[in-house]
Amino acid sequence: MESWEVALLVVALVVGAASFASLGIWLLFASRFLGRRTFEKANPVCVQWEDLAAKGIDRTPFVHKLRGQETIQGFLYSKGDLKGKPLIILSPGYGDTHLQYLFDIRMLVLNGFLVLAYDQYGTGMSSGRSLGYLAKGRKVLDGIIDDVESRSLGQGRRLFLYGYSWGGYCVLSVLAKHPEIAKCVARAPLDNPVLAPLETGKLVLGGFLMDLCKPMAVLSSLVMHGPKAFKSAHGGLSRNDTTRVLITASAKDRIVPLKASPIRYLRRHPQGNVSVVVWPSRIAHNDLVSDESLEGYGAKVREWKELATSADYPRALDGFLGSLDREKAIRVDEKAQDAILGFLRG
Repeated sequence: MESWEVALLVVALVVGAASFASLGIWLLFASRFLGRRTFEKANPVCVQWEDLAAKGIDRTPFVHKLRGQETIQGFLYSKGDLKGKPLIILSPGYGDTHLQYLFDIRMLVLNGFLVLAYDQYGTGMSSGRSLGYLAKGRKVLDGIIDDVESRSLGQGRRLFLYGYSWGGYCVLSVLAKHPEIAKCVARAPLDNPVLAPLETGKLVLGGFLMDLCKPMAVLSSLVMHGPKAFKSAHGGLSRNDTTRVLITASAKDRIVPLKASPIRYLRRHPQGNVSVVVWPSRIAHNDLVSDESLEGYGAKVREWKELATSADYPRALDGFLGSLDREKAIRVDEKAQDAILGFLRG
């Protein structure tokens, strides 16, 4: 065998081994990231439904039918008379049910809005054996909007969208089909539903492995789900010049860094109907909660988890809950709140 043939064979073997390894790593990551079903976290430090009920907030069940027997489920949150109030459809982030956003829901309802919050496909009360793929969230939200607009609840009422992280992607990506939406808030949204998770994966597996996985992530997503898997947030946003949009993010967010956000596209292609607020010194992915509050919240969660391992957990939990003040444990970032409410009211 000639030397050049040996060299070519070695290169082919190396490329083949690297491709096989990257495919295996990606499939493992995707199965852990998207191939699972999630339920509500039993975290007593988070805002609870009883905290909203204590403020006079009501909720009524909402069911959106998918194909067959599958459904997307959630609640309509309100306070007092529903007449004349804008309706906000809230799309939650990755892995969590909408109950993880009771903090946002409370803020919005107490400031005069109706909030329809649902569990993503494959989470909480909704159907689905797994989360599937991120672009599926766009399809689900598109169906919910059509459903709401066909009901008396949505007729003659201003419709707003509000999303966080994965939900931020969802609300922006549907705007091309729904120019009738009056306003849209996207907090810390991801842009490309295939490539953005690779940036998050770098926190776990490191940059080299995730960059190695990129070609296989693209190829496998294309084979399994087709071009629809790549529909980006900025793609939907760029084809809508009527909906007023607010996008917020922390400059040092590591979960969805700015390079994985539609903000990167908007800096090159600004839109007159889109406002972008980047908090220059902030790190938190959840920019509505103050950084100081997140530190205290984390300490309380660690304290609760330590109690959960004790033999006397039920009695210890009662004592923990008796001393827990969730209003103080989770505090809003005033600038972020003012930016969101000022936009929605304006």
